[in-house]
Amino acid sequence: QGSACGGMPHDIGVVCNCAMCDSFFLTAVGSVDNREYKGREGTRRLEERIEKVQLRYEEAKYTQARCPTCVEACSGKRYSEWLTSDIPAVLSPCSFAIFDPAEPPPVYIDESDGSGKPRWTLLQGVGPKTLELDSSRSNRIYKPTLREAMSQVREGDKKAWEPFRPQQSTDEHRNMVDYINTVVFESNERKALYACLFRHVPLFSCADPTALEQEIETLRMEASMMQIEEMNLSSQELKSQVQGNLSEEFAAFT
Repeated sequence: QGSACGGMPHDIGVVCNCAMCDSFFLTAVGSVDNREYKGREGTRRLEERIEKVQLRYEEAKYTQARCPTCVEACSGKRYSEWLTSDIPAVLSPCSFAIFDPAEPPPVYIDESDGSGKPRWTLLQGVGPKTLELDSSRSNRIYKPTLREAMSQVREGDKKAWEPFRPQQSTDEHRNMVDYINTVVFESNERKALYACLFRHVPLFSCADPTALEQEIETLRMEASMMQIEEMNLSSQELKSQVQGNLSEEFAAFT
């Protein structure tokens, strides 16, 4: 169980993990005004509301989100510079991070007054009490600080927990994001595809790109076969229904 703060509405958010660059960042999913949740009854209502948020993102598991690191890698600009530019944002495949395999994603609350750096503190769930952000003011978490907190859900040596450093050109990064997004948006089995992508994190420096492409193509073929089977079943059901209607009409006529 985390803490709460009062006096004004505060953003609440969940931690996202990006498949492209394997960075972590907070994304706001709503706001809480603790003046509306006073006393025991108010506390109970707030807990119930936040639990629903947790369960919603546990069920969703994955999303397409604006990852600050991918924005920088694809634009060649610092996040603060990109905000004032006309370069379009990129969306990246992300998962909602958990810190305990038996628990849903924790919810954090920004306890800052809005004038300075965000201060994300655990509101409800299992996770670090506070999250250390880097200096980009993009809600990106300083990755090395998560290594111990996430030891129950993922492995990795010290190097695996270092912040992402672009190794390719901005065009190469953007082309990779565009390719992955096209695959995601065309997929009929997105959860299976997302799971596939996260087996090859970080995608920008995938250790075996050939294996990744083969897995993606296999999933595409399986989805196409399932779609064909569903169409055939629907066609057979429609045919049976038409034949049944014709038989009834013929019997009524005779």
